[in-house]
Amino acid sequence: MCAGAWELTSRFAYMNYSSANLPLTSGGLRQGDRVADATFGVNWYLNDNTRFLFNYVHAVPVDPNFGPSFADAFFISCQIFW
Repeated sequence: MCAGAWELTSRFAYMNYSSANLPLTSGGLRQGDRVADATFGVNWYLNDNTRFLFNYVHAVPVDPNFGPSFADAFFISCQIFW
């Protein structure tokens, strides 16, 4: 059996950088993206001073000129406090 405590995490973020007040680029394209991302994670607290974080992020940026695209990422980190 593993020592420590386990924690499940999740988060949703939405960022809107679009504005009707932004000028067109020199190539005539519109500026300002929108991004929605969801993060899911598992944290393992080994003891009072150590934790390991495992995260999965799925992002959907929407370019006003070319439409949506997708990005996925996995993150692993270890934090030691003393």
